[in-house]
Amino acid sequence: MKKLFSSFVYAFLCILTVLVGSFLLSIVLDGQTLSIVLKTAIYTVCGISLGLSLWLKQDKSFFLLLLTILAYTLIEYFSNHRFDNNYYTLIAYPLMCLLFPINVYLMTRVKQDDLFLHAFIRKVVVIFGQIFLLYIITYLLPSLFGESIFKNFQYNLSNLLNHAFIGSRMLSMPQMGLFSFIVCFGLCLWTFRKKSTFLDTAFIGVFTTSFISFYFIYERNISTIFFLAAVTCVLFSLLQISHRMAFLDELTNIPGRRALTNALRQYERHPYTLSIMDIDFFKRLNDSYGHEVGDQGLRMISARLSQYAKSGHIYRYGGEEFVLLFPYKHLEEVLDEIEETRALISNSDFFLRSRTRCDNETENEKYPYLASIKITLSAGVAEKVGSESSDFVLNMADQALYKAKKTGRNKTVYYKNDKFYELY
Repeated sequence: MKKLFSSFVYAFLCILTVLVGSFLLSIVLDGQTLSIVLKTAIYTVCGISLGLSLWLKQDKSFFLLLLTILAYTLIEYFSNHRFDNNYYTLIAYPLMCLLFPINVYLMTRVKQDDLFLHAFIRKVVVIFGQIFLLYIITYLLPSLFGESIFKNFQYNLSNLLNHAFIGSRMLSMPQMGLFSFIVCFGLCLWTFRKKSTFLDTAFIGVFTTSFISFYFIYERNISTIFFLAAVTCVLFSLLQISHRMAFLDELTNIPGRRALTNALRQYERHPYTLSIMDIDFFKRLNDSYGHEVGDQGLRMISARLSQYAKSGHIYRYGGEEFVLLFPYKHLEEVLDEIEETRALISNSDFFLRSRTRCDNETENEKYPYLASIKITLSAGVAEKVGSESSDFVLNMADQALYKAKKTGRNKTVYYKNDKFYELY
């Protein structure tokens, strides 16, 4: 729920940024110029986001953007025909209100395919197939065979799509479209509650802003402003994903080596203490239970480190090595915490489970119990107190770790005043 709340906050901030920017532009620009600037902005942001989706191989964001920009293009057409009391407007617009949220929700349910060609083509066919079907119903068949033949069909379809199920029609949006938005958004939130991703912000933003855009279809510039906010939410989610790919370790979900390098550069003029922790006999664990169980061990260790090391920042250094960084702390201030963290983990039982899911849906029994094991850690500690480089501090901590390994493992060795000391 915390991640879902964060997604709402990020979506709100993206929308608020676009609204404030549009308001400031409206002060200095006339209506026609503002309209041109907003339309240019939406296609520019959408183009950048589409390119970023392709580069990051994010097919969900790509097709979410495609759905959004196609909807905006059609909305622009309807706004130019708002005084035409014809079946094109009475059928196409209600169908869009009905189908757009359904398509967005289905996009949350499909598997991330990394833009594989067959999956890409299948989704393109589905999206453009709906637009082609709408074109056939509203224009092609009547123009080929005469409007009189399809007049009754269009009339009945229009009445169905615009029918007021509850009371009289008081809203500009058809009630069927309103129900579609409410139901699909609710299902979307339920999906995010069970499994959260960085694209949650994009989907929440698109649902919220597109609803407003569809509702105020005939209000000048409102549709454009909120569709601009929609693609901005998607762009923000893509930037989050790119940051995650660059700085977070995919397996353990903690900052990786590049993030550590940036942090050390940030504290290069300040004192800090650094500890490298290594899992003892990790190769034996992989050989005994397989690499999937080894990955479970790495995830469990990273979770325990985050739980026990209260004042330190945790990074995955590589392989089975983790780094604890304590900014502005001298070695004597954190040595007890480092040893306590290492000892707590080494004395804990780790319950490994098979990755084959069983039929029992109880959370603790979703994956069958495999084994209970002990995983011990060795630690090497060094500190920066003067003009030492980060490479020097890392090297000394690594040498201290090597000595801990050579002298029996499951212990902490620290470097101070050009000497190595074993902590008892």
